[in-house]
Amino acid sequence: MERTFSIFMVVLMTVIVVALGDQLQCKDPNGQPVDWFTAIKLPNLKSNLSDGTVYVYMDAKNPEWTYFTGIITEKSAIGHTVSQMYTTSKTYNESIMWIVYNDEPTNGPTTFTKGHSKGTVIADNSSGLWLVHSVPIFPQLPYQNNNSYTYPKTGVKYGQSFLCMSMTAEELDKVGNQLIKNEVLVYGSHFGGDLKSTYPGLYNATLPHKTPRVKNDEARLQPLRSAEGVEFLSISK
Repeated sequence: MERTFSIFMVVLMTVIVVALGDQLQCKDPNGQPVDWFTAIKLPNLKSNLSDGTVYVYMDAKNPEWTYFTGIITEKSAIGHTVSQMYTTSKTYNESIMWIVYNDEPTNGPTTFTKGHSKGTVIADNSSGLWLVHSVPIFPQLPYQNNNSYTYPKTGVKYGQSFLCMSMTAEELDKVGNQLIKNEVLVYGSHFGGDLKSTYPGLYNATLPHKTPRVKNDEARLQPLRSAEGVEFLSISK
């Protein structure tokens, strides 16, 4: 009986670990799930300190700045995180949704009428992530680079910033209204299966919205809670 119970517990813990590992959320530099992270890519200083691919990073597990190299590779925290949007096939992954927005998109000219805002949302039917960043022409759409992660040369010269938050589906959908308020330029999106109904707010953010003749400059404040309960305040204007 005791041996049977031990085997049951091992199997149960294995299932739990696999389930948690499969959740769509932010990833650290080792590709492990993390509740949140923030990173700053250093500019190209033409010195041993930074060649434009170095970044400092902290996350929920290690809230102290740590020095990393290789932000342009898929083995970086940003690479591991964004790569969840891509698949190994030529078709979109029907089990996830994603939205990419950028006033300097990868598939068109820079916009001067939309919000100066850049980011990526990726989710499945239970959880997801919101990556807010400052990198122009990023990230590539799945079909633009054979479904693989690339970091643009235009994002190497200057410093860049990143903030990634893992959230439940219900919490993540609140981001939709913030994107609408910011009048972001959505240059690509995909909602697999019935995920339009799971994320109605985010789906609404991908639809055309008329710009009001009289701009309301009042900021919209949206409290957001990460998957592990860390509170953030999103400000859209």
